[in-house]
Amino acid sequence: MFLNARTRRRLGAYVKKRKQVLAESQALFLSNRRKRLSVRQAQVLVEEWLTRAGIAKRVTVHGLRHTFATHLLERTGNLRTVQEALRHRHIATTVRYTHQPSEALTEALEAL
Repeated sequence: MFLNARTRRRLGAYVKKRKQVLAESQALFLSNRRKRLSVRQAQVLVEEWLTRAGIAKRVTVHGLRHTFATHLLERTGNLRTVQEALRHRHIATTVRYTHQPSEALTEALEAL
């Protein structure tokens, strides 16, 4: 799992508390109606959090995934690690996600 220890602890506490309240759902995050969050609900939440953080730039949930991939590659230099984190079947898909200059991708590919 590609989460740091602090996030894993917090997520574990959330899941434990949520299971006490609502045991029948397999979804990780629920709406206020105790149903699985829809894609649109996730988008609205991200927009709300960005506003609260004072970030005016338009950022999508999918854009956050791309940013995660790019930063993970920058930090690790390991394209396979990024592929695994994103659960991509094909390395070519991961390459498109990373938004790296060609020389950085060439180095990452050579390191495989």
